[in-house]
Amino acid sequence: MFSVPREITKEERRITVTDCANATLRYVEAGFNGGEIRGAKGYLLDKFLTDFANAKEDEYGGTIQNHIRFHCEVLESVFEVVGGKIKFSYCILKFFYIFTSQSSSALFLFF
Repeated sequence: MFSVPREITKEERRITVTDCANATLRYVEAGFNGGEIRGAKGYLLDKFLTDFANAKEDEYGGTIQNHIRFHCEVLESVFEVVGGKIKFSYCILKFFYIFTSQSSSALFLFF
């Protein structure tokens, strides 16, 4: 019924960043005046913030700067497309992490 979770590959991360930029372009072309990037509540970006879901030992895990690297890549691609044409909000963090994640104090202080 469900597949076993696995790590996202570098190629899948690259594709996701491109997909986010392309989706943003469609927003702009459709005439929307704003949108939101979901980086919390269990969505893909959310998984990079916590030690529980992100046990990576590469450039996307370990330090808080590495944990947010994928977020930054997505945001940069989106803002490159938006170029000030429309407003986007960015929803990040949920308080559950502040109390349970091993990197919680670093994450809390970072934001």
